[in-house]
Amino acid sequence: MHASTGPAVPRAVLHWLVQKRDPGNLRSVLSVWRDRYTADDSLWGDAAWAQLQVGTAQEAIDWLADWREHPSAPTWVLTNLCLALACEARYDSLAEVSAAALRHSPFDADATLWNAVASAVQGERAKGRESMHRLERMSLEPWSKPYLLLLKAWLAMAWQGDHAEARRGVRAARALAGRSDVGVRHFSAWLYAQTWRDRCPPWALQLLRWLLAR
Repeated sequence: MHASTGPAVPRAVLHWLVQKRDPGNLRSVLSVWRDRYTADDSLWGDAAWAQLQVGTAQEAIDWLADWREHPSAPTWVLTNLCLALACEARYDSLAEVSAAALRHSPFDADATLWNAVASAVQGERAKGRESMHRLERMSLEPWSKPYLLLLKAWLAMAWQGDHAEARRGVRAARALAGRSDVGVRHFSAWLYAQTWRDRCPPWALQLLRWLLAR
């Protein structure tokens, strides 16, 4: 696949493989034509999008591992990396990447959402509440609603100590998202375990979180 073909052909290949739900051939295409897909920031991001769509979040993380070397990449590339990190419960990295996305686009709704999720896991109550206030004034995609429910549940626990309300929020978010949203499963599992941290030993919390994330 030569660069002279332009981006349309390699992008069409990605979309075809996504429609086929074919991670094996996607892996082969990105290996054989890696130089073509990394020469253009948008195509580089499209490849990671395709990896996410076929359910290989860790491969998307590996593909975008050199994101710092792409300062001109569109913000959506970084927010897609945030989604992949959330699917793998990589919250420390999520904090770094979402912060970089916000520096790039301070009013990006997806970047704000992911930064709020990272703030929750890191116990940054004031920062998380500020992000929630910003999110309430933004236009958000439907997929983000379970995350908003979880963030509101976390705020109820973090600021009012209302563990019961937090558990209700977890149940509502998981019911809304279904089992297909791996990021929601991990974040809700973390939050639900936190509501029992004063009553259970650490090993029990880890087991509970592992079970809920499956």
